[in-house]
Amino acid sequence: MYFVTKTSHKTSVMGIARIKGDAWDQMRSAVFEELESRDALGSFRHVAEARLAQDGGVFQYDGVTTRIDSLSGSSAFVDGNGYLAQFHISEFPDDKLVTPVLAALAEGWEQYGLTGKQKSQAEGLLRKLTE
Repeated sequence: MYFVTKTSHKTSVMGIARIKGDAWDQMRSAVFEELESRDALGSFRHVAEARLAQDGGVFQYDGVTTRIDSLSGSSAFVDGNGYLAQFHISEFPDDKLVTPVLAALAEGWEQYGLTGKQKSQAEGLLRKLTE
């Protein structure tokens, strides 16, 4: 089980995935949403997509630096204008740990920054694990 989180002022769960490749796709999408919200792509999205690969990379535009960790591919950073956003993929392979985490996420979904869809995903995964 993988959780994708974003930390800036508070930590929010951006996604939940069963395989790391899906979690990485969710993290990368969240990074690009962050860049778009900061107007830090310009007409260079294709350059950013090429440079920010799973095996790591750096993209800089308009005072904003974006980096995907080359050692693990499990973290990314968007830094610029005094504002740092960190993205992480966390793995929880132990069912004994995952079940209470999912239960807490499903119950306190608004508090943890989940969307209604993410709440439903957490509930669905919780049902599968407890069957």
